[in-house]
Amino acid sequence: MKKYYYCYCPWRFDFLHNKKNIHYICKGVNERKDTTFFLFEFTPEVKQALDEYSYLYPASDVI
Repeated sequence: MKKYYYCYCPWRFDFLHNKKNIHYICKGVNERKDTTFFLFEFTPEVKQALDEYSYLYPASDVI
């Protein structure tokens, strides 16, 4: 299982951090694209929240 989850989506970040109260490790900037990301430890809690997010918003922020 992966150890970290890099979150580039502001809506997904809002869901994880503000609605699920999951704390991130750090905030950074991708220098190539000048986009902000948040780094989470990939725990079972994060996995469950991401699964729930995908269920609630199935077509959101698909790239």
